[in-house]
Amino acid sequence: MRQLPLGLLNVSLDTAIPGLSRSEPALGVELCDCPRGYSASSCQTPAPGYWLPAPAVHMATVAGTIVISLEGDAQPCMCNGRATECHPETGECLNCTMGTGGPRCASCAAGHYGSPGAPGGCQACPCPERARNFADACVVHHGKVQCLCKPGYTGPECAGCAGGYRRAGGACVSCGCHAAGSHSPHCDAAGRCRCRDFATGMRCDQCRPYRTYMDEDGCRRMYFTKSY
Repeated sequence: MRQLPLGLLNVSLDTAIPGLSRSEPALGVELCDCPRGYSASSCQTPAPGYWLPAPAVHMATVAGTIVISLEGDAQPCMCNGRATECHPETGECLNCTMGTGGPRCASCAAGHYGSPGAPGGCQACPCPERARNFADACVVHHGKVQCLCKPGYTGPECAGCAGGYRRAGGACVSCGCHAAGSHSPHCDAAGRCRCRDFATGMRCDQCRPYRTYMDEDGCRRMYFTKSY
């Protein structure tokens, strides 16, 4: 194969030097002065507090050329005054305040009760305390709060640990006992599970060394037979 020499001629590169302008430097080929609701160097991104719905697509043919037109306007986040930002593509509100939640911050968040528009608004469930709440939800029945506990908690006020959980650092954490290696999902206060024969470890997830193996029924001894 014959190699041919190639060359590159008439090449130029535009450069810029720092000037006396007080405006922000352009990091790309353009730096636009965006209208309200838009941001980024080309105004292609909704500004904080706005979102951009999926644009309507219009197709037309002009002089034999297919022209695709995308129409859409940035919309303010609709969060009922309880959040300042929303997802830039879906409009779902982010970081709702005042104990609220939902796509528009229009309902009480998990672990809260009441109503956003009612006196008192949304309050944290006292399960067992407002500042130490272990409930997914709660309801008021005849003036008394009934708690729906998070996984791992039990009791009328979610103050106790459910079976298979233990207290650690003020919270209930899973014992994590190995299903095949332990007698039950329960553990002691230190997190040690009650192991079956030949199983060992805090969670009974290991077999004792020397001629043991674990299957779905737990750890088993290996037996060898001699052939003559």
